Amino acid sequence: MTMMTSRSPWLPYPRREGRPGARLFCLPHAGAGASTFRQWVRMTGTAEVEVRPIQPPGRETRRADAHYGEIAALIPDLAEALLPELDVPYAIFGNSVGAVLAFELARLLENGAQRAPSRLIVAASASPRHAGTLLPSIDRLSDGELVELLARRFQGIPAVLLDSPQLLAEFTPVMRRDLEAVQRYRPPELPALSCPVTAFVGEDDAVPLAFVDEWRAVTTGSFELFPVPGGHFAPLGHGHRVIDLMLRMAEL
Repeated sequence: MTMMTSRSPWLPYPRREGRPGARLFCLPHAGAGASTFRQWVRMTGTAEVEVRPIQPPGRETRRADAHYGEIAALIPDLAEALLPELDVPYAIFGNSVGAVLAFELARLLENGAQRAPSRLIVAASASPRHAGTLLPSIDRLSDGELVELLARRFQGIPAVLLDSPQLLAEFTPVMRRDLEAVQRYRPPELPALSCPVTAFVGEDDAVPLAFVDEWRAVTTGSFELFPVPGGHFAPLGHGHRVIDLMLRMAEL
């Protein structure tokens, strides 16, 4: 499989040569980066589906880039970076906090891009109306309190970080800014989309299932809800189901 060099900091993984049947753009959870989806990239070695993980500023390969601060400030720049990639049917996937970014990206592209998204896929996330309400005010929590809360409620801090004070000190400020941005976010009037929406959620997730089910209100298109075994990050282990959706798109 031949790879092409990526020219955008938003898309750090190389692009394959050739024209895939569909592309999947993936937005990670709070504090995380594009490497969250490296297994999904490896899973799709065929030409039918190409996974394109997105790298928000302030982390991993973009550690030196300023954090966007507000969701509204990030989405137009990201959409512009993706325009050259929208030459085939595509879907947008967002995990946890990344689901809100994915929703706003889909909304902008549906209204302004030459090719609208074929599907929005969200995971481990309450609907936009509730996305900022599941945690107490982040600016009132110390770093230690924030880490303890997320580790206890969502198992949201990897053990490799908890065991390394240096890595945790680098990760926590980015995670905090991501969560603060979502708490400041105000969703648009609904429905805001017409494309189909699919939601995945762990059966043991602390996010209430009723809040996940409310994603159906964001679109006039179809809606599917898929509970999967496990907790908050369980959907990331079910990438094959997301890829199956993409393969169906590629056959259209």
